[in-house]
Amino acid sequence: MVLKMKFEEAYSISHHSNYTIEEIAKIHEKSLETYVTDYKGYFACPECREAKLNFVNSKPCYFRTEQDDSHNDDCSLKQLTMSAHQTEGFVSNTENKEKIGRQLQSIMTMLLSDKPTAVRTTRVQSNATSSKKQSSSVSESFREKQVPRKRIDTKFRNEDYDCYKFFYGKVRAVWEKDEKRPEYMKLLLFHAKESRLLCRIYITGKVFSHIPQPYKDLNQKVCEIAFLASFDSNRNSTEKSYQSTSLRFGHFFILNHP
Repeated sequence: MVLKMKFEEAYSISHHSNYTIEEIAKIHEKSLETYVTDYKGYFACPECREAKLNFVNSKPCYFRTEQDDSHNDDCSLKQLTMSAHQTEGFVSNTENKEKIGRQLQSIMTMLLSDKPTAVRTTRVQSNATSSKKQSSSVSESFREKQVPRKRIDTKFRNEDYDCYKFFYGKVRAVWEKDEKRPEYMKLLLFHAKESRLLCRIYITGKVFSHIPQPYKDLNQKVCEIAFLASFDSNRNSTEKSYQSTSLRFGHFFILNHP
């Protein structure tokens, strides 16, 4: 069991917005003074915005929770994460369909959330002391292990392969027919602010028929996406400019469409 201690994004209290690790790394590299003045000490959990996060300038960079700092009791990012073997069992169990839907919606809500849950004008202070008092009151449901999460618009790591994860982010979505396999469709995900391809999702005709029509009509549009998938290390690598996977079921992804 692995506790979620590293993050690929964080909520900026000073800017009232979520930032990916790559965005903050670029700011840090471009101007250390700007980073220290405007960003350092203002990072919090992107979901509950209670736990303090610190930027770690390493290779690769990441956000890290303060030791023993506490998330909100309802924050899904405070939970333990499943192993690769456990995610396979979770996905294969048809009884988890509704749970998968709720988790996808929770991620989408986080992506679309622009306003802080509590207004702050100062740097985030550690709440490690209060976390000890709260630990005994955490509900059993939030001690269950979660399927890991991964931003689709950040660099892949070795641990991001061969394991089901919820992938998510803001992208430009493009639908295409697979010329080599006419029975397949491809959903191409491009970076929302750049022209680079992030991911190709292959979808069989059977699965495609279960995808809501508004999703199919969303072509060449910038939108938020969340999907459940596994990327095979035999087909992908950290050296590739984009990754490829397939969609197992139609309800394994959601798009935020106009």
